[in-house]
Amino acid sequence: SEFDVTNFSIEHKNKMSAPYVKGSPIQIGCNYENEYHIKENNTLLIIGSIKELYISQSLLMDDGWVQLENENIITINGLDGYAVPKLITRFPYARPKS
Repeated sequence: SEFDVTNFSIEHKNKMSAPYVKGSPIQIGCNYENEYHIKENNTLLIIGSIKELYISQSLLMDDGWVQLENENIITINGLDGYAVPKLITRFPYARPKS
């Protein structure tokens, strides 16, 4: 478990068997759905469904948009890349035929 080798604290919510990271501004609870072997690189594509989603109020804008840079958020890029999200701009919502 990642909790055994990090300083993260465990938090349990509702009926999810997997723990959340306590204090994380975004927590996503997923159920395993299926997996598919990708023969080209001998990996597995794991499919999950989101069952629970917890988002810190400080991240939520009035229109429901999540502004990640309002908290100490780090994103991932591949297996070994880490980045800090930074909003460049927002465009009007695409409305076909209007």
